[in-house]
Amino acid sequence: MDWFFVNLVVILAFAAFVQSATGFGLALVGISLLPLIMPVDQGIALVSVFNLFVTLAVMAFNRAGFQLRLALPLIIGMMLGIPIGYFGLRAMDADWVIRTLGIVLILIALSEFSGKRLRSISLPERSAIPIGIAGGILGGAFNVGGPPMVVYTYSQNLSLIHI
Repeated sequence: MDWFFVNLVVILAFAAFVQSATGFGLALVGISLLPLIMPVDQGIALVSVFNLFVTLAVMAFNRAGFQLRLALPLIIGMMLGIPIGYFGLRAMDADWVIRTLGIVLILIALSEFSGKRLRSISLPERSAIPIGIAGGILGGAFNVGGPPMVVYTYSQNLSLIHI
């Protein structure tokens, strides 16, 4: 039995489960675990392709709750931010950006565990494009654009539907 493929399937299945349960996290889980079994650059490429299919599946299951009017500014922002993140990664100190992202995610998790829900944050609808740009930059650079989207979505008190 080839343990590489078993490990690959287990990692990708776990990452997909996290994505479907929380709305983000596939890239965080995948990119943190795949380098244990493959080179980092190959892991990032694999997660990028796999993330497309998981996102399409989640969208298909949640299509009844999708509202294009609310999503469009985030989508536009992400489309603007992705090239900035992709090309800007070469100019930025990647260690600093990864540490900052880690700190933000830890703060979000601590906020959730402490009972101070992110829903208490109130971001205006007009902040959707800048939030989308931030998510696009993180997505383009590290394939982890979800955290800003989650903060924005929670701040809008939208009902989230999970598969």
